Amino acid sequence: MYEIGSEELNDLEELFKTKKFFRYQGRDVATHSSLFEKEFSQYLGMKHSLFVTSGTNALFLALKSLGVGEGDEVIVPSYTFIATITAVLHVGAIPIVASIGKGLTLDASLISSKITPKTKAIIPVHMDGYPTDMDSLISIAEVHKLLIIEDVAQAVGGEYKGRKLGSFGHASCFSFNVDKIISCGEGGLVAFPEENTYKKALMLHDAPVSFGMTYKDYLSDIPREVGFSMRMSEISAVIMRKQLSRLDHIIQKLRIQKKVLLSQLSIISDKLLEVSDPEGDCSTHIHIRCADPLQASELAKSLTEDGVLATPLYARPVHCFWHWQELLEGGTKDLGRDRIHLSSILRIAVDYDLSEKALTEKGMKIANTFKEC
Repeated sequence: MYEIGSEELNDLEELFKTKKFFRYQGRDVATHSSLFEKEFSQYLGMKHSLFVTSGTNALFLALKSLGVGEGDEVIVPSYTFIATITAVLHVGAIPIVASIGKGLTLDASLISSKITPKTKAIIPVHMDGYPTDMDSLISIAEVHKLLIIEDVAQAVGGEYKGRKLGSFGHASCFSFNVDKIISCGEGGLVAFPEENTYKKALMLHDAPVSFGMTYKDYLSDIPREVGFSMRMSEISAVIMRKQLSRLDHIIQKLRIQKKVLLSQLSIISDKLLEVSDPEGDCSTHIHIRCADPLQASELAKSLTEDGVLATPLYARPVHCFWHWQELLEGGTKDLGRDRIHLSSILRIAVDYDLSEKALTEKGMKIANTFKEC
């Protein structure tokens, strides 16, 4: 979370005065939860949004609502938060790990060998704020008649060719965990372009919703299914409405901060990771490619000792495929290059609140460390 303040507090105080924290308050009552969903849909350019308890549950609902299930194969990237994998497993499908190539997101040119008659969907993950090459993925998905479910947990507010990330797929999933760009501490959202899949997700996210007066009539034309417990409260919705209103400002400031940091790194510009659309980057991090995992480890230690927190990606076990291989059936023997690639990358956060002078000094420290190695 980058910004939170008196505006959220004031809106929470008004909510507390009403003593109405439950998201359902009658068929024609516009609650903060329903308003947040409407506002998020408008921001994204998708028709329907559903506020849920986590990004993991958003992924689960997307898969389940789109009919992905037992025995289906779903292509996922080798670098992603483990929730992408577990959501696939929870619907009974099989995650098939594909290469990220030289970047941090799925390389469309390297996934053809992963597609089989059982392949049902692709989950592009816009990792660390970087947009995936959606044009290439969409072309492949159209040829093979595959679903696309965007995982935008780490890239809300980002874009690809001027279009918001999360507006390309048959569903898109977001996280509002404390580590995300906008947050209410914990939460998620799933968005759909089609009403029927949204209706199914709405029914599945909350076991009694098809019986209550708020949505009973709306859901009467789809088969009733046993739902789960993923309903969010008005308290979280109030915070998220204000957080969403801050989003464009947050992204704009992050991009300015990153440019200042990068202005000092021309000496290692060839080591910076490629981005499919630099203009759409959320600018939350920079990633520097080292010669090998050993150099990444040594440079991370040197930078951290000099006051610059740098993390080798191999130190993020819930994000790198080899740490959760035992959960996979598809195998990862052909991904040795991805393991070396990921283990050779340093991840450095773009500081939101640092002054231009402090950011410049940070960039100089990074450049000098690499110059001396």
